[in-house]
Amino acid sequence: MNCQESSCAKSQVAICLHCLCRLCSTHLLAHREEVVKHTVQVSKQINGVAQELDVLLQKVRCDRQSATSQLRTWRQCQIDQVERIYTERFRDIARKKDRINTLETELTERVMKEAKTIHENIQRKQSLQAIAEIVNENIRSIPPEHQHQSPSLENSSTRKTIEPPSIIPFRKLVNRFKIISGTSDQYLNRYISKNLLRLPHDQMLMTLLVSLFQAWYSSNTNDQILSYHMNTIKKYIQKPEHQLAMLTSILIFVTSSNRSDDEILHIFNALLQFFWNNQFFTKETLLNWCHNEKSNVYRGFERIQPFAQSFLDQL
Repeated sequence: MNCQESSCAKSQVAICLHCLCRLCSTHLLAHREEVVKHTVQVSKQINGVAQELDVLLQKVRCDRQSATSQLRTWRQCQIDQVERIYTERFRDIARKKDRINTLETELTERVMKEAKTIHENIQRKQSLQAIAEIVNENIRSIPPEHQHQSPSLENSSTRKTIEPPSIIPFRKLVNRFKIISGTSDQYLNRYISKNLLRLPHDQMLMTLLVSLFQAWYSSNTNDQILSYHMNTIKKYIQKPEHQLAMLTSILIFVTSSNRSDDEILHIFNALLQFFWNNQFFTKETLLNWCHNEKSNVYRGFERIQPFAQSFLDQL
C-alpha cells in the first residue's frame, strides 16, 4: 500500500503515532521532526507559565507573611490596649474602694463618738433625777416644823420623760445578722469585738439588739434570724440591768418610725414573746420596767405601756 501522504507513491513502512497515518520512511521522519518542533514550543510555553506561577506563588507567600505579621501586630496592640484599660479601671476601683472604706470608718467612729456623748448625757440626766428624788424623799421625811428650813424640791420629783438614747442600727451589722450560716459567725463576732465592745455595755447591747431587730423586720419578721443569733445576744445579757436595756431596745425600735398602733403592737408583742419564751428576762424585770418610774423615763413608753401590761396579764 502507498504512503497516505498526498502525492506520495512510496510504500508505507510504519504508522505515525502522532497522526496515526501510514507513512513512508521519508514522511515518517518529517512527521517526527514536526512533532519534536511542536513539543519544544509547548515545553517553552509550559516553562513560561511555570515561571509566572512561581512568581505569583512568591508574591502570595510574601503577601501572606505580611498580612500575618500585620494581624499579629494588631492583635498584640488590642491586647495591650485592653490590659491598659483593665489596669486603669482596676486601680480606679481600688482607689474608690479605699475611699469608701475610709469614709465608712470615719462615719462609724463619728457615730460612735456622738452616741457615746448622748449616752453620757442621758446618764448624767438620770443621775441628776435620781439625786433629786433622793433629796425630795429626805425632805419629805423631815418633820413639818422643820421643813421651812430647807427649800422643797417637790417639783423636781415630778416624773419627766426624756428622749430615748439615739441608737441606730449599723448597716454592716444588719447585713451580717441576716446571714444564718455557720460560716458567717466568726465574721459577726469579729465585727462585734472590733466595733461595739469598746462602747459602754448598755449602749453596745442596745446597738446590737436594734441592728438585730432591723435585720429581722426587713426580712419579713423571719423568726429564724432571732433564733439563730439568740446565743450571740444572750451572752451579753447577764444582769437585771441588761434585761432592762434589752426592753428599752425594743421600745427604741418600735417607736423609731412613724408606725401605727397596730404595727407597734404586732412588733412589740412578737419581740417580747420571743425573748420571754427564750428566758431573756424575768417577770419581775418586766413588772419593774412597766411600773417603776425610775426604770423607764423615755418618751414613747406611754404608747407601749398598755401593750406591756396586757402581755403581763397573760403571763
